[in-house]
Amino acid sequence: MTSVKMAIDLLAQSKMRVSIWPGADHEITWAEQLVMSTEPFQRLRRLRQIGLAYHGLPMAEHTRFSHSIGTVYWSVLLLEMSTSLNRPSPSEVGRTDLEASLGADFSLELLVRLFALLHDVALLPLGHTLRFQFKRVHGPDTFRVSMRQCLAAVLSGCEQQLEHDGSTESTVLYNVLRRHIAVVECIAHVPRILGGSVPTDLLADVGSEVLQLLPVLTFVYDLVHGVYAADIIDVCYRDLWAIGRDWKFPLTLAKAGAALPVSFGAEAWPLGPARDNPNNIPLIYRYGLKASNEGAFDASILTDLYRVHESRYDVAEKGFYHPRKCAADAMLDKCLRTITERRAEGWEKLLDANALLELGDDEYLDRILNHCGKIGDFEFVSGLKTGVLFEPACRIDLVLRADLESTADELFESPSRRTGFEEELARAVPSLSPTDIIVNVLPKNMQAKSVDTLVALPGKLPTRLETLSARLGLPAGASTLAEQYSRLRRITILVAHTHRHLSDQLAKAVEDLLEVRSSD
Repeated sequence: MTSVKMAIDLLAQSKMRVSIWPGADHEITWAEQLVMSTEPFQRLRRLRQIGLAYHGLPMAEHTRFSHSIGTVYWSVLLLEMSTSLNRPSPSEVGRTDLEASLGADFSLELLVRLFALLHDVALLPLGHTLRFQFKRVHGPDTFRVSMRQCLAAVLSGCEQQLEHDGSTESTVLYNVLRRHIAVVECIAHVPRILGGSVPTDLLADVGSEVLQLLPVLTFVYDLVHGVYAADIIDVCYRDLWAIGRDWKFPLTLAKAGAALPVSFGAEAWPLGPARDNPNNIPLIYRYGLKASNEGAFDASILTDLYRVHESRYDVAEKGFYHPRKCAADAMLDKCLRTITERRAEGWEKLLDANALLELGDDEYLDRILNHCGKIGDFEFVSGLKTGVLFEPACRIDLVLRADLESTADELFESPSRRTGFEEELARAVPSLSPTDIIVNVLPKNMQAKSVDTLVALPGKLPTRLETLSARLGLPAGASTLAEQYSRLRRITILVAHTHRHLSDQLAKAVEDLLEVRSSD
């Protein structure tokens, strides 16, 4: 009879090798292979990593599918290359300590691999555009419900594959895989659980163990999906490549990785709702770095870490904020606004998270274009597929016009206000209709990342990198990097390419209307 230990060993067996990057091969385990064959994971092939950025960055065709596999690769590398995890001193927390805390029913590496593989499985079409830029299809429970739906479908697909395999071990293998994926759901919600919200997971018999496992689950979350983590490393490789930059991860950081014990009340305890610790967790393990070499302080580790954070900022500046991506996003926003305002038949499905979890990017765009076609006089929307985009008539950088921040907030928060402003502009420039104009307002700190990776200096408790920078000036810039995201914010007024000759008139009308608003 197959034991849990034997089932874990079988699921951890390598089944095939794939290349995730030049010079980087990943061994895919049986557990990963089972998950990758399911429909929710295969859908990631149809989700581009940077949404509509390919309109301005033709190489940005890479997908969430390849990114997810790449995240597994980097997660395993961080786990295996850490000196303190694999060769700990008596005072350090090693992998064996973390495994012991999990107990015999769970494998640390299997949890790391599965969470890395599934961390993006519940994303909707077009990446984070609907959530961060439009504030649509995302309520307090959207991620929880979507993750539950996707993981349930993943488990169903895995069960069918194991049943089809017909081996005598299939039942035990499925139960072990099911319990690991149930814990993966808990890992995805670690910030919430630390804040006191313990979701009912896929398996009732795992729920009672969540708080007991939480110290190690926090470490897995940080390693895979933290601010400096496997997820970000893979993002830097792929997204910067699409932007036109070659990037290399400094392996010295992987060697410096560590499981840092953090007691409740310590400076390194997570911020936000977790700060109050309603579940009374006395100690957690967090993934961070030891800035030392043979016991002495090593400033180069801080410098290399800061450069990773800086590279993530470059992805935002040159990718998320690329003018043509923003123009395409604005056209999409106008389509959705028009469809919802006119209550076109079936419009609810375009903003239904459950329905969107079955679609890829292009399928979603096709449905939007189809709805716009039913409305009429929106021929321009085909440019979302063909690349014939609206063009900027004027851009207002809010770092230079702080007096317009409240106006930008109003326009961003209210789709109807954007529509109303477009109508005002059309009245000011009679040769234009509201369908020829688009108001695009980017949110504050769009996908901003705080520089809060934990760093332990020799003989000191772990501290956030931005705090070290503010105190010591090492590395310079880390304490203010998060603020730089807000400096990318702007208001852009776009005009249909067929009316680009009216850009100057439109820009003047914008200036006049905003002057009135700022003086009110």
